Amino acid sequence: MLNVVAFWKKIRKENIKPETLLIIFHFATYLIPGRAMQRFGQTIIDTKWDRAIPLIPAFLIIYIAAFAQWAIYYLRFLSLDRKTFRRFFVAELIAKTAATLCFMFFRVAMVRPVITGTDIFSRFLAFIYGIDAPVSFFPSYHCLKGWYCTRQVGVFGNKKEFLHSLLFTLLVFASTLFVKQHLIIDVPGGFLFAEISLWISRFLLKGVEEKEETAQNNNK
Repeated sequence: MLNVVAFWKKIRKENIKPETLLIIFHFATYLIPGRAMQRFGQTIIDTKWDRAIPLIPAFLIIYIAAFAQWAIYYLRFLSLDRKTFRRFFVAELIAKTAATLCFMFFRVAMVRPVITGTDIFSRFLAFIYGIDAPVSFFPSYHCLKGWYCTRQVGVFGNKKEFLHSLLFTLLVFASTLFVKQHLIIDVPGGFLFAEISLWISRFLLKGVEEKEETAQNNNK
């Protein structure tokens, strides 16, 4: 209970509204564009390297657990200082806008395997296949979001927390391939979209941050 109270005290109230909009933007950009453009067809990518990756339904545990990682990310996001919050906020807007364009105009897809297993993981994976339309592949949102989580921990966490986050994110990367929800190219795509957007965000906000620092120094 004390931890909850302590966490609530760290929350910066001005971060709540933009973060809520960011969460809505996240799901809207993932769910709407790919499905809206599905009727225009997709390009099936079926490489020997993708076919060589085995289907391991048990990795669905990691794939689903990624949503918990995102929840922790968004909760901690609320306590970030103005400068760091703004950098991640702008970066996500950039990355997901670019991803939306890919979902609409770079419509790649893969041939999902037929689930023949009868174990609990196989059955659950078959259920996921049934409710998750095979659209919005490149870049992988699991990888993009996972890398944001790790980069965020790198800002406020210690080395141990960062390594734990990095290990889990790499497992998420692997899970997208082992449950056949993504192609190989989608993984580095998610990573690069996150990294490049963070760089662009820092570049765009550099002037604003310098003006704010100058104003603060003048007021001292």
